[in-house]
Amino acid sequence: MRSDMFLHHICALLIVAFCHNHFPLVETIDQQKNTITLITQIISSEISTIFLVLSKIIREKRWIGIIQILFISTFTYYRLYKYTFYVIMNLQTTFFIIYISKNEMHCLSMFYAIYGLYFINIYWFVLIVKKIVKKMSNNPPANIIIK
Repeated sequence: MRSDMFLHHICALLIVAFCHNHFPLVETIDQQKNTITLITQIISSEISTIFLVLSKIIREKRWIGIIQILFISTFTYYRLYKYTFYVIMNLQTTFFIIYISKNEMHCLSMFYAIYGLYFINIYWFVLIVKKIVKKMSNNPPANIIIK
């Protein structure tokens, strides 16, 4: 397993474990919503993985382009756009993590996991864009298939 994938899974598991372990400690509806939002964003970001795996399995040319477009669009929407606005830029989530954390180290590890996952997704997005640009420079626009 590549180191970026390993780090991705560690960060995601840390976030889910944090939410699972602290859900019984939440006292208000808002804290429950923050926990659910965090878990929902982690799980929904994996939707793009379905299309990534399908692109490796399906070999019919008529489906490859559609699957790749679905992969790129779901990756961008769930892993960058939604994660940015519902986790990274959400002050309620930040305050919730600070409030519910047992100590500073616990709080810092949670933020490292959240931002680690975010930066890995940005890194992967850059790789995807580079691959698209490379394919576009080598092929006419009508024949672009990312491999």
